[in-house]
Amino acid sequence: MANREILKEWVDAFNSENIEAIMELYADTAALCLVAKYPVIGIGRNSIKKIYRWLFSSGRKTCLPKNIFEDGDNLILEWKDIEGFYACEVIQFSCNKIISQRSYQEKLPHLKFEQLSFQSN
Repeated sequence: MANREILKEWVDAFNSENIEAIMELYADTAALCLVAKYPVIGIGRNSIKKIYRWLFSSGRKTCLPKNIFEDGDNLILEWKDIEGFYACEVIQFSCNKIISQRSYQEKLPHLKFEQLSFQSN
């Protein structure tokens, strides 16, 4: 499967808040970092799953892709939400799985990173 196809699956699963479908796209040892004032980092699928549960509990987001850039096994997705949330995902793939994702957000309403702790299991 091509990386762009995996990205499309990620967008569809994200928009439907289907955590199980999202998790199928990540390698077992993948890393997800929400880059903000206080970064939230998840290593491994269990930790990443907790991050998505938390993200979806903070209010519905709809990923509307604006730009996709590809460089080998890396994709950059610029997207926005209908509420004005902007983000950029830098995703690295290997063997048809996401192995690393850094998410840069322009604004993070209602989120309190100081109170979060996601540990690898």
